[in-house]
Amino acid sequence: MTVLSTVNKNDVYSTINPAI
Repeated sequence: MTVLSTVNKNDVYSTINPAI
C-alpha cells in the first residue's frame, strides 16, 4: 500500500507540476 500511495502522490504532484 505504501508503494501505491507513493505512486499516487507522485502522480498528483506530476499533474500539478509537470516539471517534476
